[in-house]
Amino acid sequence: MRIAKAFLTAVFFVSVFRGVSPAEEIAAVVTASVGRVEYQKTGAKDWADVKKGHFLYEGDTVKTSASSKAAITFVNGIEVKMNENSSFKIELSKPAEKGKGNTVSMTGGQIWSKTMRRGSQFDIKTPAATVAIRGSSFDARIAGRTTIAKCYEGSGYLQNKHGRTDLKSGQKAQASAGRAPAPPVSMTDNDKETWQRDVKSKGSIKMSPESAASPRPGESFKLDISVVDESDELIEDFTGVISLSTNNKELSFSGDNQNWRERILFRLRSGKGVVYAKAEVSGVFMINAETSEDLSPSLLRVNVSAERTAAPVSDKTLKLDVRSQDGGIKQLEIKLKK
Repeated sequence: MRIAKAFLTAVFFVSVFRGVSPAEEIAAVVTASVGRVEYQKTGAKDWADVKKGHFLYEGDTVKTSASSKAAITFVNGIEVKMNENSSFKIELSKPAEKGKGNTVSMTGGQIWSKTMRRGSQFDIKTPAATVAIRGSSFDARIAGRTTIAKCYEGSGYLQNKHGRTDLKSGQKAQASAGRAPAPPVSMTDNDKETWQRDVKSKGSIKMSPESAASPRPGESFKLDISVVDESDELIEDFTGVISLSTNNKELSFSGDNQNWRERILFRLRSGKGVVYAKAEVSGVFMINAETSEDLSPSLLRVNVSAERTAAPVSDKTLKLDVRSQDGGIKQLEIKLKK
C-alpha cells in the first residue's frame, strides 16, 4: 500500500502544564474514560476528576467509581485498563528503572495490562502478592484477601515472600495473604475477561524519534508521527489536527526546522508526517501528542544528553564459505555481539 508523503500545516500557541517539582515526573496519560474517574496527588486530601488527555505523575493515585472504567498509557509503552471500583498508586521509579518499567500499588478492583514495547516491565503490587508482567498481556484482580492473575500472552509471575509461581500464555494462578502462590492452571473460555473491551478508542497516535541515539542540547531531531487503528494499520484518510506539547519550556517544536515554539498544531494529510524538536539543555523531556478526534494520545520520554549515546546495535551473524585443503567448501558462521 503506497503512502504519499504527509503535508504539514503548522499553527503555534503556548501551552500550560501542571507545575512539576523536581521529584515529580510524568508517568502516564489517560487515553479513555467511561463514567467517573478521579485522581489524587501525593499528600492531598481531595480527589479531582480526570478525562482523556490528563497527565498522571509518579506518586498520583487514580480510581474508578461504580460503572466506570479507564484506559491509561504509561511513558514506557504499557497500556493499562481499569475496571469499575478499582484503585492504584503509581510508585516512584528508581533512577535505573526510568523509561524501562513502572510499579503500581493496587488496593482493590481489577486491572488489565499489556506491555507494548519490548523490554518493558510492569509490576502490580497487591496486599497478597506482586504480579510481575514481562512483555505480555495480563489481568490482575483482588478478591478479598486473594489476588488472581491471568496471563493472556507472553509470560510473567506471581510472587510474595512465601514463594513464586511462573505463568505463561493461557494460564492463571492465585495467591492469598500469608501463603505462597498456588501452582498455575490452564484457563478455560469462561476464565477469559472481556470487560476491557468496553473502554477503547478508534485508534491511537504513534510517536517515535527517527533515530534511537540520544540528541544533544541545541541539536534538532525528527519525530515520526502517525495515526493507526486498533489493528495497528495506518489511517491514511485521517485529516484531523495533531497537537504536540511538552512539560519543559527548554524544549520546542518546529514544522520546518526553522521556526520554534513550545507547542505546535499540525495537520496530517495521509496519516503520517514528521515534526522537529530541539532542547537547549540536557535533561529528560516528556512530549505529548493528542487530538480532538477519537484517538488515544501518545506520550514519549526523550533523554537529551551532552554525551552522545549510540543507537543500540543488534547482534549480527556473518557467514563465510571457506575452502578446505581437500578442495571442499565449508561454511563458517561468525556471530558478532556488541
